Amino acid sequence: MGAKEKNVTGVDPRYVREEVLHPVYRVDFWDESRACYENWLENAVSIDYALARAEADRHGRYVGIWAELNYEGGLAYWLP
Repeated sequence: MGAKEKNVTGVDPRYVREEVLHPVYRVDFWDESRACYENWLENAVSIDYALARAEADRHGRYVGIWAELNYEGGLAYWLP
């Protein structure tokens, strides 16, 4: 896939005001009956760790991962 085929835009990193030192990821697993098992993964050292942990715990289920973030207006989730 060439660069023109991707929907990617460069970002100036100076817009970021703070860094989240201890991120919390919400990891949800769904089985074939659509039952959902929701988990928090706290103090993950990186998104790579969170992805590897989710894959290890998946056991054939569908998985969704969100980064949880607190800000002045409340709580937000980001879906990668």
